[in-house]
Amino acid sequence: MYSHLEALLYRSRDAFTSALEEYDEACRRHDSEMDIIRQAFLAKWGQVPWLETYRQMAIRQQKAKNFEQALWWAERGIAVYGNDAARPEAIENLQKRAAAYRAKLRLPPRLSAPKVSQPTHPEIETLVCIACGREFQRVPVRGRKPLHCPECRDQAR
Repeated sequence: MYSHLEALLYRSRDAFTSALEEYDEACRRHDSEMDIIRQAFLAKWGQVPWLETYRQMAIRQQKAKNFEQALWWAERGIAVYGNDAARPEAIENLQKRAAAYRAKLRLPPRLSAPKVSQPTHPEIETLVCIACGREFQRVPVRGRKPLHCPECRDQAR
């Protein structure tokens, strides 16, 4: 259940602002129960199946430049798998990540030139509503392009 909840929350990260905070909390709770869950995996299958939680949280922390936490998640995943991983490539992936995070943590902070921000003018894209055929404009963002104009979306609710 935790894995399913985590996947849904992570996919919703662009849809609502609290998704990543809820995702983080779900991962922490999942990990807090992992010792018991691991025992159940071993009792039922004799091995630990692929656990997306540890890889994805390591990546999430890496993107946030929080390499200490990224290392913690990678090492915790390695410990949970132990010698019982159903997919050895999962451990290899976490080991490579952990080595990279350790290397990052040993590096002295880079001194870079101060960034001068250039004034940006957001691009505007014009889309056509599939329901009414009207054109509407929006600032491009990550994710799928809307198929309906704001008026048609409001009417659908």
